[in-house]
Amino acid sequence: MVQEIAPERRLGALGKMARRKRIFARLREGASYEEIAGEEGVSRERIRQIVSEVLQKRAVDSGADHAKLQLDRLTPVMQLAAEAIAGTAERFDVFSRIPHRDFPGGPLLRRPSLMLAMLYYRLRDLL
Repeated sequence: MVQEIAPERRLGALGKMARRKRIFARLREGASYEEIAGEEGVSRERIRQIVSEVLQKRAVDSGADHAKLQLDRLTPVMQLAAEAIAGTAERFDVFSRIPHRDFPGGPLLRRPSLMLAMLYYRLRDLL
């Protein structure tokens, strides 16, 4: 017996508006496109399209609104930096416990390797 899968219903105008509000609320909280896509049940690329469409439809100060959105997303990081400047850097101590490897070749080859890598990527970008 073959079981038919019912097609998913498409969102109406009110559903789309509610989705946009949820997406922008999550962006203001600092969620990534991947997280929002998982919650909404769509692809990451579709979330990008929705955000782009909304920002393009805004006639007044769309660039400023986008800048405000990005600043809202950076608020937790700015609070962390402010705590570090104020002298309470307990949350930064997590990073100090992560073991780091030394650069292969030591300090003698570190700078020439960096310059060579920058030259490689610059040439690659030009081509």
